[in-house]
Amino acid sequence: MTFGNWIALFGPMAVLAAVPSMSVLTVAARSASAGFVHGTAAMGVVVGDVLFILAQAWQHG
Repeated sequence: MTFGNWIALFGPMAVLAAVPSMSVLTVAARSASAGFVHGTAAMGVVVGDVLFILAQAWQHG
């Protein structure tokens, strides 16, 4: 994977991760309603995003 490809993949994913979205709302709402432990369980959305990026990098690497 070239440096340009890394930037093309990482740039939009970083912007999407920084902008509050439904995934952020889900984690915040779960934390507020059920407590911190349940909120961290909802962090699977973020982990899924990271795994997607790594899988794409591995596939195109």
